[in-house]
Amino acid sequence: MAELVENNKITRDGRALIQAYQKMVHEACAPIFWGSKETGEIKDNGTVIFAELEGQTIALTAAHVAEALASFLAEGGTACRIGKADFFTPPSFTRHPNTAIDIAFYSLDPHLVSLAGAKPVSFSTWPLQPARDGEIMLLGGFPGVFRNEREGEVDFEFFFYTGRVDECIDHKMRILLDLENANPLTQERIDAGFRLGGCSGGPVFRHVERGYMEHIELAGIISEGVNSFECFYAHELSSLTKEGNFSTMTAN
Repeated sequence: MAELVENNKITRDGRALIQAYQKMVHEACAPIFWGSKETGEIKDNGTVIFAELEGQTIALTAAHVAEALASFLAEGGTACRIGKADFFTPPSFTRHPNTAIDIAFYSLDPHLVSLAGAKPVSFSTWPLQPARDGEIMLLGGFPGVFRNEREGEVDFEFFFYTGRVDECIDHKMRILLDLENANPLTQERIDAGFRLGGCSGGPVFRHVERGYMEHIELAGIISEGVNSFECFYAHELSSLTKEGNFSTMTAN
C-alpha cells in the first residue's frame, strides 16, 4: 500500500494518489448556496457530497447548513442551488437524531442529481468505521472566500486537503490541516489564517487497502473550520446505514 504521508510529509506516491482522488471527490461534491433570485446576491454557501446507498442517492452535508437553508427559505428567501440544480422550495432533509452530531442528508430524485452535475461515490463495506487518533484523512470543500459572483453566475473553487486526526471525542474529529500541500483546482493558493467558511458539509475520506485494491472511503462530514488554528472539526459517519438511516449513537 502506498504511504500518503511519511515523517509528516506527503510522499511522491502519495501525491500522485491524492491528485487522482481529488478528481473523484470533486466530481462527487457540489456547493450548496442560497440568496436572492431577484438580485442574484448569494447570502451563504456550504458543501454537499453525493453518495449512493441501496436504491437511492443522497446528498450529505452538515446539519447546520441544511437548517440554515431551510430557515432562510422559510423566512422569505427566494432561491437556492445545489451544484447546478435550482430549488425554490426547501428540499426535505433527514437530520441525525443525536443533535450533537452535525450531519444531515437530502434525498434527491435521479433527475435532480443529474441536474446538480455530480457523480456520486459509493460505499464498498458496511458498517462504516469510526476514526482513529493519528489517522491521515483527505477532505475537501468550497471555501466561500474564493466564491466568484459575476453577471448572475457564481463560480466556486474546490480545495482538497490532507490532515491528521488530532483527537476524536464523542464521534467528533479534530483534523489538523496541511495547508502547505493543499490542492486547489486552480492556481489560487491557501494562506495560513484564511477563512474556512463554506467547507461545512464537505467530505472526510480515509485511504484504505483491501486485498490488492487501494481506494478511499467516506469517513465523516466537516462541521466547522477554525481559521486561526488551521484545523477542521468533523463528525464521524459511522452511524449511517446502507438503507439510508442513522443508527443511534451516544457519547463514547
